Amino acid sequence: MFKDSVYRVVESIQPGCVRSYGDVAAAAGSPRAARQVGQIAKRGPSQLPWHRVVKVDGSLAAGFAWGGAQEQQSMLESEGIAFTKAGKIKNFHHHRNCKAVARQDVPPLIVVVGETASGKSALSMKLAQRFNGEIICADAWTVRKKLDIGTAKPSKRDQETVRHHLLDIIEPNEDFTAAAYKDLALKAIADITSRGKLPIMVGGTFLYVDAVVRDYSFTGVGSAEQRDLLNRKTIEELLEIIKKNNYDAEGIDIRNKRRLVRLIESNGERPTRGQMRPNTLMIGVARSRTELRARMEQRVERMFAIGLKHEVGALVKEYGWGTEALKAIGYREWQDYFKGEQSRAETKRKIVRNTLSKLAKRQRAWFKKNKQIVWTDSFEQAKNVVENFLSK
Repeated sequence: MFKDSVYRVVESIQPGCVRSYGDVAAAAGSPRAARQVGQIAKRGPSQLPWHRVVKVDGSLAAGFAWGGAQEQQSMLESEGIAFTKAGKIKNFHHHRNCKAVARQDVPPLIVVVGETASGKSALSMKLAQRFNGEIICADAWTVRKKLDIGTAKPSKRDQETVRHHLLDIIEPNEDFTAAAYKDLALKAIADITSRGKLPIMVGGTFLYVDAVVRDYSFTGVGSAEQRDLLNRKTIEELLEIIKKNNYDAEGIDIRNKRRLVRLIESNGERPTRGQMRPNTLMIGVARSRTELRARMEQRVERMFAIGLKHEVGALVKEYGWGTEALKAIGYREWQDYFKGEQSRAETKRKIVRNTLSKLAKRQRAWFKKNKQIVWTDSFEQAKNVVENFLSK
């Protein structure tokens, strides 16, 4: 049947690629049936990538059955496809004719995401044990040595049970970029796969996840001398340089000095996304807001009980408050405590509040843009999803 042929064609469209209604009709055996493809799309199986079917001029149909043109555009943008202000796909010819890498040519990768304290690490441990996997940590703070308690770094026992990659690879005061992370993560994926094991990435820091899963291309950085000079400037001075050079700072946390330095170093250029990595399964750990708060409070109580204050104090003594490591949530909230201006209880409340209101908020915004995430609320459910993914 023509309808079944259409389903097969649509299912074959890879992330980062699109086909017009006419293209789909022709590939399904009836070149003149573009309008019929549109009708089939409105009633077709929701699990198929209908968002990758567009008009012949690269524009989107208002009748997209799963949220309209705006939602369709959001889904395509999450795969690295850019749009003009008029709502048409940029470089449409490239995306329409792209030859995406076949799934079978790329080793499988499982990515586990979720809000802080949602249980990502515990789930990834169980999946690694069940599927003969090794874990790649995608976290901007656990890459640093000596940040153990405040980052909820995997325990020594967990690391002995399942091999973990990209933990404790730099000093607390060293500079580290998403570009460097991507390079190391790709090497880890290749290494794990070469030994017949399943790579499981756990994030964490979603720029790190995107760098790998969405194949980010990063701009070059300046010299060490230039970076040292920029790092000595205040945030206000950096913003003045950005304004003077007319760099686009939209979407950048202008309170984050490191981000501002990166923007200046790259002459205002931003990282660009490539195609979505084939053969990749993204699993999200679903928790209610109430449950998440309770888990976060329990986690912070445990951190205090096992010596977070002493870990922070040792870092301050060795590196000072200006070091990169002490900018992390869970560490920076201690500064007023060590000044004698804040109680232990208030420090605890600040850590919970900042985690839930700042970090989790950014995480939820990232989740909203990523329609490929399969949300699960138990190990059994996640196990079934992975088994189905690996059997294809």
